[in-house]
Amino acid sequence: MKAELTRDASKESYVIEVFAPIDTSGLLYNLDFVGYEKVGSQYHLNRVNMDNFMLTYIRNGTINLIYKDKFYHHDKECLIFLDCLPEHEVWTGNEGCELFFIHFNNTHLNSFFKYIYSTVGPLIPLNKDELSTYNNILKIHDLVKQGSYNEKEVSRIIYEILTIIKDKIDKEFINLSSIPEYINYLIKYISNNYQKKMNLKEYANLVNITPNYLDFAFKKYTGSSLGKYISDLRFRKAVNLLKNSKKNLTEIAQEIGLEDSQTLIRLFKKTIDMTPSQYRKEDRSIAYFGKKKD
Repeated sequence: MKAELTRDASKESYVIEVFAPIDTSGLLYNLDFVGYEKVGSQYHLNRVNMDNFMLTYIRNGTINLIYKDKFYHHDKECLIFLDCLPEHEVWTGNEGCELFFIHFNNTHLNSFFKYIYSTVGPLIPLNKDELSTYNNILKIHDLVKQGSYNEKEVSRIIYEILTIIKDKIDKEFINLSSIPEYINYLIKYISNNYQKKMNLKEYANLVNITPNYLDFAFKKYTGSSLGKYISDLRFRKAVNLLKNSKKNLTEIAQEIGLEDSQTLIRLFKKTIDMTPSQYRKEDRSIAYFGKKKD
């Protein structure tokens, strides 16, 4: 597995690994770990080759996801259901959000995931009155935290969660693949070319639509203006370079497509009210939550 994480989580967040015997019969679900995170606007995860499935309940905020080169965005309660082997990138909106998650496995899960993914994609919207899935995830968390983990009981709860998901999909047949291909094309293009200095008209020309319509459509489907999307992406790339390289600010600015180190400093001050140098000195194993600490 390979992962890059900017956690930006509050102190009450937790991740608990589960050490349980692997069921080779295929009858039970093997729980790997559970977690809760109350994260701020700078939460960002990029991960690949994790050999399990993730079910995450999102509360009180906005979530963005890139999975198999497609972009997904939701600003209300929802579930994310992922096969974690393919590369996936997750980040929050300006207000952050709460995440309750379980990672688990089973020999039959791959076919079930393919059914859900082909029908609605990896992101499943929920109504506020649909609390059974949330409550079931909390039950699993409680069993693990209390030290009363029982693989049969946990498997029963997971099976109930997956059955609820299937029933909802079969009943409502929500099609979440409605994001136009030209938006997905632009997102992939930007991911590979964010260093380039391009204006709205040049991006519009790439997909043969007018700049005004692109400005409207990009915000409609992603929840962010094109300019802010690129700015946020450059910020995330800069964070990764600050954490994982010894490059100076001028070198980082040039690598992510900014004019100079002063532009990079302004980007950080605007985004998190810190300079890049201050950020680099922070202990990122205990990530701050929200704005700059006093």
